[in-house]
Amino acid sequence: MKLVLLLSIVLSSLLCLSCSKTEEEKKLSAFQTQLNSPDSQTKVIAILEMSQDQKGLSVKKTAPLLVSALKDSDVNVRNTATIALVKLGLPSIPLLKSGLQNKSELVRKHCAIALGKIGPEAMSAVLPLISLIQDKDDTVKLAAIQSLGKIGAGTHTSMVLPLLQDNLDPRKEEICYRAAETLYKMGEKGHKILALALEEESRACKKIILNALVRQKRNTLSLFLVSLKDSDYEIKKMAIKAIGNMQPPSVAALPALQKELKDESLKNLYNELKALTLEALAQVGASSKLAPLFVKHLDSESASVRINAIRALGSLGTDASFAVPRLLTMLQDQDAKTRIYAAKTLGDIGLAAREAEPLLVKSLLEDKAGRVRQFSAKALGQIKAQSPEAVDALRKALLDTKSSVVWSAAWSLGEVGLLAKPALTDLEITITRKNNGYIRKNATEAIRKIKEAK
Repeated sequence: MKLVLLLSIVLSSLLCLSCSKTEEEKKLSAFQTQLNSPDSQTKVIAILEMSQDQKGLSVKKTAPLLVSALKDSDVNVRNTATIALVKLGLPSIPLLKSGLQNKSELVRKHCAIALGKIGPEAMSAVLPLISLIQDKDDTVKLAAIQSLGKIGAGTHTSMVLPLLQDNLDPRKEEICYRAAETLYKMGEKGHKILALALEEESRACKKIILNALVRQKRNTLSLFLVSLKDSDYEIKKMAIKAIGNMQPPSVAALPALQKELKDESLKNLYNELKALTLEALAQVGASSKLAPLFVKHLDSESASVRINAIRALGSLGTDASFAVPRLLTMLQDQDAKTRIYAAKTLGDIGLAAREAEPLLVKSLLEDKAGRVRQFSAKALGQIKAQSPEAVDALRKALLDTKSSVVWSAAWSLGEVGLLAKPALTDLEITITRKNNGYIRKNATEAIRKIKEAK
């Protein structure tokens, strides 16, 4: 009896397996049929459905079908198949490695892309990827270089570095860019190769390398400093901009920028370089020791130099309070941009610039440039204006045609506090009259601050 029961269970299991196998074969057959369809949309949908529901399907059987789709004439089919292979993860790596040697450049390219998207877990594919750096097809070469940047080269780094160096060729801009990017990701040895290229290669190559480095998040300052010493104006200019835009700002760049500010070797291009250097110093966060140097450049014949000298002073905050008298003069400059940054910097200095209150009130009421009025309004709040005249000017500014002036005035009335109590009704009317979210938010907050002020 027990034997009969056991045989019954075994037979049932075999029948289930047979059914399951038949079901899998049906699904694979249907998938194969859809991939053979002349309609690209049908193929894309089939790949997506298979990728979303792997139940009952063997990776060993579906992956080859996906690889075959990599040479489809439609780019959407190829890209969808690539994503599906990435989604399969580790089980697809052996087949993708094999695909790197496929006769079709499309298959080689998309297998390389897929391995890169899988990332460091595809380290076993590094050697065949390295061989593709010398592929005759540039799209395959490009995919291999990018993927090595994402996977890393591990113990094969010394093998890949010279191959990447050979591809720092500006005649093939995209490959040059990606080679520089991957060299950067290879660490210190890759950085040395890039530093050498930034010293010795052509201007075109240097520009491509710098553009690649700007996109990186860290450890780029030493390379930018190499380019800062370049005699070529365009390269020097790119380096200054790159240093100024680094996030987080690099205080270690200050000595080099300070030296650059004093360098007058490129006299015909002096003003633009000085303006860029001052801008970079403002963004990096200059030391108060540089304040006299910034003030010196307030007398420049170039408006851009004067403006960036003002901005650099603004980055010093209260340490620039000694420059308030000069800034008040510049608040009356004929150049609108100069007046804008003078007002902004007076606000950045804060309470130490309170002597600027009367002139800021005048600028708010009379200046024809909307941004001058905007920053004058804001500065009155930043210096905590103390006069009824300032409050009256801010109340009038709530009726300004420029929204930026209105929300700045509303914010500043809140900063003024108790003295701005007469403006409560004006602020309430502003909330009902304006649809601008910033204005409503600042006016509402100002009302709260004024009411709570003692």
